[in-house]
Amino acid sequence: MVSGRQAEAESEEEKLGRDETKSEALLWYRNGGKVVMEDEKDRANLCGNWKQFHLMTQGRAEERDEDQVPTRSEKLHWYRSGGLAVIDARDNLARDTSNWMQYKLTRDRQAFSANLEDRMNTSWSQFKNKNELSDHFAEQRNEEMDEREKIRTQVRNRISKESMAKTTYEINRQPR
Repeated sequence: MVSGRQAEAESEEEKLGRDETKSEALLWYRNGGKVVMEDEKDRANLCGNWKQFHLMTQGRAEERDEDQVPTRSEKLHWYRSGGLAVIDARDNLARDTSNWMQYKLTRDRQAFSANLEDRMNTSWSQFKNKNELSDHFAEQRNEEMDEREKIRTQVRNRISKESMAKTTYEINRQPR
């Protein structure tokens, strides 16, 4: 600032070369800097030490080797920045299934449907749009469910016939 003289326009280089004035800092804080400060404070609260904070804000100094095991801080950062949702989704899937095979099939089906659109767009397909494809899958699913229901009915009837025959045989064997 110039006192008593007419102020000249300051270039960007000159602004970058000096510290912010109080009014510039206050203007930055009021125009969104407060949110930035709160976000940084929240990130600092997630970290147990300065190394975790450094990894969270700046990342690693050197690139990671593919076979290198992630550090405890990196695992914690992954978990706190979205990994928790992935773990919860996996746990809910495991809780909702009754055995390993059902879990594996459900997990694989979800992975399959996640990249279905990419495969449909890159590979040749007889379907013109997603609706036709989903209708086709729904039809296949219904056919499979009908087939399973028929098999269950046959098994129930066979069990019922066997038990009826056994009951009739036992009634005939009993002395009168």
